[in-house]
Order: sequence, then structure tokens, then C-alpha cells
Amino acid sequence: MSADALAAWGQIRNQIDWTSAAGEVPARVEPIVDGLATWCGEGGRSAELARG
Repeated sequence: MSADALAAWGQIRNQIDWTSAAGEVPARVEPIVDGLATWCGEGGRSAELARG
């Protein structure tokens, strides 16, 4: 992206009402799988001593 295009986007971006642009969020999105808990539960890096 050129410097001119970036400057133009910066000007346009400041004119947008971002509070209404996103619309209403119907409900909180809950993750199906907690990646950190899965990683820790499987032993993570400590399961493979050569890689850990």
C-alpha cells in the first residue's frame, strides 16, 4: 500500500461512526474448544523431551 493510499484511508477511517458500523451483537461467542486447556492437558512440549 502506498503512503498516499494509507493517508487517504486514515482520513476516511476517522469519519466513520464505528459504534454503529458493526451493528448489534446478538450474544457472546463462546469457543467450542479451549486451545490452551487442550494443549496443557495433552502435555504440551513436555510430552516430547527432545522438542521441549
